[in-house]
Amino acid sequence: MLPFGASAQKYRRDCYLSQQARYNCFMQSHTGSLETAKTRSAERRDILEQQAAARPDLIAERNQRRERELQELRQIVEAALRQNVTNQGKKYQVNYGVVLEPRTVEGQEQSDR
Repeated sequence: MLPFGASAQKYRRDCYLSQQARYNCFMQSHTGSLETAKTRSAERRDILEQQAAARPDLIAERNQRRERELQELRQIVEAALRQNVTNQGKKYQVNYGVVLEPRTVEGQEQSDR
């Protein structure tokens, strides 16, 4: 009896006789997979490098646009810091250390009255 869906696969009876036979068939079918993946990766990398070398103006334009956007962000941040405004539009202060606020004692308030 064939396993479910085996009719659509390359079914070999000797591959299903035992666990070891299944493992051996699996290893035979995947022999050289790592080398194939490495060569495909190298080919893809070469193709991308060739495409980048063929269109340096496009890459330069992309880098210039990114640099312009970063410069605009830096200017916005510097302006906000000069105006002492947070990104939520609220004023803020930079306090170093602990700031103690004076508090009133209830006994003193009653004696002052």
